[in-house]
Amino acid sequence: MMNKENNILNISDKDLAFIKKVLTEEKKPFSLVDLSQKLAFQKNSKQLNQEVKVYSPSGLYEVDDLIYRVYDEPLVVSSKGTEHFSGAVVLKVINKITYESFGCEMLEVDYTGGGIFRRHIDYMKKSKTQVLIPSNQDARNEKPDALKREEDPRLHELPMTDKDFRSLGKNLSHSLAGSGDFFSWNNFWQLSTNRIAVSPKQIDQVQKKINASQKSVPTKDLVRDLFSMKVKDPLFHLQCLSLNATLESLKKQFVFVSPEDEGRWHLKSILDALIQDLPLSAKRVRVPAYTDGIKPEISTSQKFPLKLYLTWRELFSGGVIIPKHLHRELAAIREYRFTDLGSGDIYTVYYYSNIHSFIGLKDYFQKHNVPQGSSLSLKRNGPADFSFSIKKGKKKIEIPKIGYNKDKDEFFLEKGDVHSYCMPNKIIFLEKNAMEELFRAYNLRKKADLQDLLVYVYKNFGFEGDDQFLHYLRAYHLLTLLKLTYQEDVETVLLNSPEFERSEKKKGIFFYREKIVTEDVEIEKKPAPSPSGAKTPSPSGEEGKKRMPSIGTIAPEPGSAAAEEMPKLRIIEPEVPPVREKIESVSPVEPARTKPVSPPTEREPKEKKLPEAEEAKLTLQKAKDEKTKKAKDKKKGHPLKTETERGARRHRKGVRKIREEEIELEESEMEALSALKSAFDDKVIEEPLKEEPLKEGEKKKQEEEYPVFVKDEEPTSGLFAAKLKTALVETKKEKEKQKAARKRRRR
Repeated sequence: MMNKENNILNISDKDLAFIKKVLTEEKKPFSLVDLSQKLAFQKNSKQLNQEVKVYSPSGLYEVDDLIYRVYDEPLVVSSKGTEHFSGAVVLKVINKITYESFGCEMLEVDYTGGGIFRRHIDYMKKSKTQVLIPSNQDARNEKPDALKREEDPRLHELPMTDKDFRSLGKNLSHSLAGSGDFFSWNNFWQLSTNRIAVSPKQIDQVQKKINASQKSVPTKDLVRDLFSMKVKDPLFHLQCLSLNATLESLKKQFVFVSPEDEGRWHLKSILDALIQDLPLSAKRVRVPAYTDGIKPEISTSQKFPLKLYLTWRELFSGGVIIPKHLHRELAAIREYRFTDLGSGDIYTVYYYSNIHSFIGLKDYFQKHNVPQGSSLSLKRNGPADFSFSIKKGKKKIEIPKIGYNKDKDEFFLEKGDVHSYCMPNKIIFLEKNAMEELFRAYNLRKKADLQDLLVYVYKNFGFEGDDQFLHYLRAYHLLTLLKLTYQEDVETVLLNSPEFERSEKKKGIFFYREKIVTEDVEIEKKPAPSPSGAKTPSPSGEEGKKRMPSIGTIAPEPGSAAAEEMPKLRIIEPEVPPVREKIESVSPVEPARTKPVSPPTEREPKEKKLPEAEEAKLTLQKAKDEKTKKAKDKKKGHPLKTETERGARRHRKGVRKIREEEIELEESEMEALSALKSAFDDKVIEEPLKEEPLKEGEKKKQEEEYPVFVKDEEPTSGLFAAKLKTALVETKKEKEKQKAARKRRRR
């Protein structure tokens, strides 16, 4: 750090008197940087008057001495590495330590300048390490030589660090502005007594000159034409400074657009008329306020050179929207030159910070029929110079013709198409049918904010999968047709709205999940049957009072007033097909024809519900669905999985683990098949069937109701049907063998 006793960063009356002396000697504008340098050397002049001793290892030095030493070695400037320093510095002795055992003295030194050596000193202080150099070796007590004044490096180097120099300039600017003895324009200063007056008549002439050309006019031309002064005149630059300061005070009439040619000026009325009734100057859509919300990341990370995709609003306005965070880099200048890399044509454009856009490329867009979604590359070559290009192809493409109603701020399709060599981005480009559907939704934007419009866009134009998804740039281009908005606002709403979720793998993709509205009085699923011996819990509290009648009362009849007051319950029961029907559809095995199946009597139900069979059937169906879904996901590569499912399996499973899961799945399938087969055998095969004599008409009717399945061809139901068929056939053969054995015993 600098020596605090000097207070070289503070501006005193003595310092202001020194600045006045400098400005009086030369009647020309001085920049703030020049004045700060002169003041820094002036503040350091006391040290320049002190004698500087040349360093020698055997020389004798005292505290507060100045030592001149030459370095040519790498210096540690940070914890990450070193930098090579070659040059001479003037060091100040702040402490001296005597080591009698080593026969020398160690000098602790400090440095008040800047550059690499100052960074080395600061790092050593930060790490609490002394900077020591040996002296008076072997107690020789030699007198060091004095440095010649013209060889002092402080005469040519800034006597402070860059950070201290910026602080000094800031303090000096504040002090000069607070004093009435100085006037300035664009950080150029002079004494108020040296200012040249500008009459109102000359101001009117300046306004007429700009009106006649409809372009910005440089201050040099105004001084040369209106004040009859040449550039060689000693007061020419002072006259330019005085005129610029006067025009800057008339902000309602004149606008400073560029610092080139001693400053360029334009009329405010002309610049305001350039953006009047443009699509980019329309009313913006309202953005919801989010407290402590997530800030946008993609749109705020862009830097020059930029790659931008043009919207229909930009094309009809002849403008280019620039990211908001680049405002500081562009706001100092209003007028820029854009050079087309293809043809070399130069276009004059103006930057409007209120709409974050460059305006002035309408002729270029119309000449080349630039479509929406075209890629524009923008590179900054200088303070006021840019070069741009638009991606083009070898063949012309057909694009729809669009019109704009400035009174209603609405776009519409016109008859016919246009052709262009410009190639739009395939994902961002809006098709004709999409725009037609979007134009019919202009009535939705009256009371809707940006979040509501985004929900509409994702629901109607999103790609469907497990969830509706869309790239945020395509959503932004769709929204700009409805109402004016910016990329940062779209990304902010997508990041902070609960309906949208950002993709972790694909940059810029957002998923839309519609809110699920639940009803308290609606029962979506039938409660599972309670186990044997367990009682079903009865409703309690206020809910139970509403749902069940009081004890000792009778439930109201349907259609009565009391029945209408009761909450209506909708019970949705899952449909479970009969077990026999499922088995027959899976494996149409030919039954034995020796014993025809008789229709069920009135006492017996048509089909007895078997809990074990139902459980086996559901287990089998679940295993089939699980295996089918697994094969489908493996084939498609999980393109539309939700982010929750993706995050659940971040690590790839090993081959052994996958094989174990397959074995478990096959075992569960075999158990389900075995239970299903056992239930079927007990019901259909093992139960004795009661035969009753039937009449001829009843037999014919029975055959129509219960047709006999005949094996005509091989089943094509898949692996599970084949397994079930094999199991049933083997069981049938075993039963036939047992039956034949019983007949032999009876004989």
